[in-house]
Amino acid sequence: MDQTWKEVFLCGTEWGQFEEVRQVPWDFEHLDDFADKFLAEKKDGESLYMFGGTEPQMIAYKGDRKVIPIPFITVVRTKAPLPDQLGMESVQKTDGGIVPMRKMKMFWSPVEQASRMRNGSMRLTTACLTS
Repeated sequence: MDQTWKEVFLCGTEWGQFEEVRQVPWDFEHLDDFADKFLAEKKDGESLYMFGGTEPQMIAYKGDRKVIPIPFITVVRTKAPLPDQLGMESVQKTDGGIVPMRKMKMFWSPVEQASRMRNGSMRLTTACLTS
């Protein structure tokens, strides 16, 4: 059962769309397999981070054509620290900018213990979390 993707923060997704995303049985089992393999073979100083987002698409689903927010997951495997700044851009706003993640109460957290999550004994910790 693929669960890892459900714990990944979907950056830029409106809060009201999270439930819509989870209505579709997306198949991200390969993500669980990759995380388990990485954690088993992890080298010193190496970390795995995941973040995602959604891309709204008009698709046929359950007999209707409707706009569905389709999730995507980005995986970063690195020894280097990730940037601590966010690029803020919006179609509703004319100005964007770069802000420190701490200003948005966000931080990076590496993936740990993905395999335990599936049996319910542990919650997966993923990247780009808010406090």
